[in-house]
Amino acid sequence: MDLGYAARPSEGWRLGALQPIPAADGRDADNPILVWLRVSRVPGWITTALLTLGTLLLRLPLLTPRLAHWDAVNYALGLHDFNVAAHQPHPPGSPYFILLGRAALALMGDDNAALTLVSLGASVGAVLAEYSLARLIFGPRVGVLAAVLLMTQPVFWGYGTMATPWTLLACLSLLIGLSSLLLIRGRQGLVLPSALLVGLASGFRLDATVFLGPLWVWAVRRSEPRWSRRLLALALVAVCVLVWLGPVVVWSGGPGLWSDRMLALLPSTDASIGARVRQFAANTAISFGTLAFSIGPALLVSLLGDWRAAVRWLRHLELRTFWILWIAPAFVFLWLVDSTEPGHDLVYTVALCALGAGIVLATVRTLPRVMVAGTLLVAAQVAVFLFAAPQFGRPLAWTANSMLLNVTAPGLRLHQASLDEALHAIRDRFDPRQSVVLTVTGQDPYRFMMYYLPEYRVLRLDPQTHSVLAAQGRQQGTWSAQAASECLVDGRVRYAVWVVSARSEVGIVPSGGTPLTSMNEGPFQVWEMDPGPEAVDYLGFKLGGDCLTN
Repeated sequence: MDLGYAARPSEGWRLGALQPIPAADGRDADNPILVWLRVSRVPGWITTALLTLGTLLLRLPLLTPRLAHWDAVNYALGLHDFNVAAHQPHPPGSPYFILLGRAALALMGDDNAALTLVSLGASVGAVLAEYSLARLIFGPRVGVLAAVLLMTQPVFWGYGTMATPWTLLACLSLLIGLSSLLLIRGRQGLVLPSALLVGLASGFRLDATVFLGPLWVWAVRRSEPRWSRRLLALALVAVCVLVWLGPVVVWSGGPGLWSDRMLALLPSTDASIGARVRQFAANTAISFGTLAFSIGPALLVSLLGDWRAAVRWLRHLELRTFWILWIAPAFVFLWLVDSTEPGHDLVYTVALCALGAGIVLATVRTLPRVMVAGTLLVAAQVAVFLFAAPQFGRPLAWTANSMLLNVTAPGLRLHQASLDEALHAIRDRFDPRQSVVLTVTGQDPYRFMMYYLPEYRVLRLDPQTHSVLAAQGRQQGTWSAQAASECLVDGRVRYAVWVVSARSEVGIVPSGGTPLTSMNEGPFQVWEMDPGPEAVDYLGFKLGGDCLTN
């Protein structure tokens, strides 16, 4: 009997027991790995408690004091004013996540704390679901290793310390994957409950339902022979989606406006051939880099342990279709469309953690070596998260930052310190009644400034369409076209304050402006310029000159 084939419900295995049973003829008695697997197990509640405690202890000291992601700002604004048309939050809407956040807000009293509480809870749920999934397929010790690998996976760890929905995406992905596994293992009674899960998940994260949908449909087809029940399950999913999607579309201004906002999230189809090639190259580097980083170390350890057994395990991998349907839809879509947000990758990274733990314990045959291999894998991930900082001015630096480094502990510290310095620089120097804060499209500062500086007028400039989006009091207006002769600001404004990203393109940093922040590599850089008697042209927008008398 080979540990690598534990997923097969064959002779010598009892599905409900989830651990190997000696063959009747005693032929396994001399196999040390099987003897080791038959030792008394730690009670399940202790394992659950330790995994929960470990997940929380790794995150609580590193929680971000402010919102640390533009998406987090969208959701924070949505807690008070649900407006998908204004990206509060962005389409498709995630209304159930907003309701969950509002419940947490009633408890915590702070937007960031409320959404972080949800993220922490989802982190614990994902780790426990990872343990359950890997334990059911490969056995209890693989379950523990897979859970710890996910617990310390740098992207998952980083998002678990801030107010984002990505850990919830990981948790939902695992729950749908686990329910699909139970279906193909003969739990036919879960067809309708699993349909309810898949449908409700869409109201929290629609991508979980879309990317895991093929896996679930395949599992239902395998489990349920009756077409009437299959169609009923599909109808239940559709109803659950329409229950929230219909009202959200109506509240967003109708199907046309909602779809326009939705399509605007995708890469522009008007981009040049060169821009599309660069985007695809970046997607390729990030997607395959994420794949290599997620399962590459486990594959390397297994090949060093017993390369023949590793190759045999991969060639005869049980549930091959199950894994392909879980990983491939999300991976291919993100590779071809947009891979710049690593949180999306968690929908399939959680499956890679289980596979990585499975191949390690299938090829590393003794307890001491398993302990060493597991420790090395976990230590490597911990070291990356705690010490790997964002890179600048180096080849593939942007790719590495987008894929991973922006959400490591040093990356989050850099973000929070830069944001704090920018806010203090503006508040300590400029009267809100006489100042305007300027940002540009394609960069993150706008959302953070309009949220954290509600007393200021914050403008977002779009040089390509020569239009302006204004916000004040955390209330956002609509885009308005600006004629070349029009004044961007009137004479009441004495100070123009720019907040731009580090290493912005030429022309984004105002010519003649004075820097007010010291962090050259921080994501928020503040520049000041007094609109004087001479008109200033900034990306086609007019400041100063005769505008001062208007």
